[in-house]
Amino acid sequence: MINRATLGTLALGALLVAAPVSAQTGLAVRASTLGLGGELSFRATPSVSIRLGGNALSLTRDMTVDDIDYQVEPALKSATAILDVHPLGGGFRISGGLVWSDNRADIEARLNGPITIGNRTYTPDQVGSLTGGVEYDKSLAPYLGIGIGGGGKVSLLLDAGVVFSGHPTAALSGTTNLTGPERDIFNENVEREVADFQAEIDSRSYLKFYPVVSLGLRIRL
Repeated sequence: MINRATLGTLALGALLVAAPVSAQTGLAVRASTLGLGGELSFRATPSVSIRLGGNALSLTRDMTVDDIDYQVEPALKSATAILDVHPLGGGFRISGGLVWSDNRADIEARLNGPITIGNRTYTPDQVGSLTGGVEYDKSLAPYLGIGIGGGGKVSLLLDAGVVFSGHPTAALSGTTNLTGPERDIFNENVEREVADFQAEIDSRSYLKFYPVVSLGLRIRL
C-alpha cells in the first residue's frame, strides 16, 4: 500500500531526476476545486514533466439533507504528485498521479424550528445540538486528467480531471434535554439520521469521483 512516506520518496525522486533541467523548472499559483495553492513543475524532456503541489481552502455554505437545514464548513487540504505526458511535445498534456487529501466538512443543524430526526419530530428546546462531519476514508487516491498551457516564460494553465476518492462517510451526534427512555429514543433516531445521511451519499455514484478543475498562472524559472 502506498503511504505518505512512499509519496515523499516519489517526490524526492522527482526532484533529483528533474534538477539538471533548471531551464524547464516552473512555479505556478492555482485556483481549483481542490482549493488555492502553489505548484512546482519540472519539464524533464519535451514529452514528460512532473508537478508537485499543495492546496488548501476553508469556506461556509448551507445545505439541506433529509429535510434538515445544515451549516456546512468544508475544509480542503491536499498535496499532489502528478506525471504529465505531452504526446505532441507542446502544451497539451495527459496527466496521472496521486492526491493526498485531508478534505472534510463539519456540519451543524440549524435549529430554527421543529426538526424531524429519524422518525420523530423534536422542538429546538428538546434538541441541544446536532453536529457531525463528512470525510473520506482514503487519504491517498489516484488522479487522471488532461490539461493545456505552460509553454512560455509566463503562461496560463488549464486542467480538468478526476480524483478516484471513493464515497465520503458521514458522522452525526446530538445532545438533548430529554431524559430516561425518551433520551434513548432520541439517540436511536440520531443513529437513523446518520444511516439516512450515509444512504443518500452512497446512492449518488458520482460522489465516488472528486472532480478537479484548475486554472493557474505559471512562471518558468
